[in-house]
Amino acid sequence: MPPLNVPLMLEPILGNYNAHIQNFIHFLSTRVDCVLIYDGPLDIHQHIRERITYALSVQHRPTKKILRNVYPIMLGSQIDLAIRHQQVCTFETDIPTVSNASFQEVDIGRGFFIICGFLRHLPYFFTNDSTHTHMVQKKMVRVFTYDALDRGKELSYYVADCPPKNGEI
Repeated sequence: MPPLNVPLMLEPILGNYNAHIQNFIHFLSTRVDCVLIYDGPLDIHQHIRERITYALSVQHRPTKKILRNVYPIMLGSQIDLAIRHQQVCTFETDIPTVSNASFQEVDIGRGFFIICGFLRHLPYFFTNDSTHTHMVQKKMVRVFTYDALDRGKELSYYVADCPPKNGEI
């Protein structure tokens, strides 16, 4: 059996992400007079420690107002490498190409996003996050949220529109 080539497997996903973000940069600069910026910490570990999202923001050129955390950054993407290896933080037209980037421990998470300090992959955005929502009894759901200091808050609610199970009236 041939060895697993993870970079080759991720090539279509990263290529698609890179193309979409390039289109977004073009749209911002030509249609709405905005620029895509990164205004977060350059140390990826800080995102995890402080449970913040690794994302790009949009800045309106004339007013300099910033809409934060608009576009999550995929680890291993062209824009991620430009931020981490070249400290580029403003993307007006093109994303600089980083060639022969040295391997960092963050590169293990290639293809993932850092959302609120946690590594998330694409299926996370399309399904329920089972680590935060728990069914505790029939028709009752508990949701737990945590802040940066790991203090938890619980929200319990009842689901009124659950269809009855077979034989249940």
